[in-house]
Amino acid sequence: MTINQRVKVDDVVDAFTKHMKLPRKFVRQVVAAEKAHDRIASAKPVSPPLTPRALARLILAMTAPSVGRAVDTEKSIGALPLAVGDGQPDVETHLTDIVEEACGWRYGDSDFRDGTFLVGHDNGTVVAGSDTYRSKMPEQPGMLKFTLVHNRAIAAIARELLPNERGVA
Repeated sequence: MTINQRVKVDDVVDAFTKHMKLPRKFVRQVVAAEKAHDRIASAKPVSPPLTPRALARLILAMTAPSVGRAVDTEKSIGALPLAVGDGQPDVETHLTDIVEEACGWRYGDSDFRDGTFLVGHDNGTVVAGSDTYRSKMPEQPGMLKFTLVHNRAIAAIARELLPNERGVA
């Protein structure tokens, strides 16, 4: 991405389709839903720059089981508080940090080769490395519905869509 180039919707759709191996139609509809609910910035004719927080929200929304639940999934999973570990206070901030590390905006020790981001939908749990985020509700036995996102996919998407210097976009 060059300094004068803006990230277009097709660029976002292509990156998520390629790296998370999701259907193109699903990705396009999730991006549209996030914009419609003002979860990520949108404007016409020139789109605003994509931020690490917006990218983190899109990643969380892509873990939804359906387009209709994408925004609610992103909001509820993103707001889960830290339960175990010494990470960020909530999932959205943790994922934003991973995105910033991936594109070189911040130094960190995330494992982009083997690390994973596990989202448990049925019991509201996220396991990211040694940190666990979970809702205050009582424990349920195991995770029945979950999504596994590889850190290398997050890194590839971040490097493809964000500039490698802060404030360039």
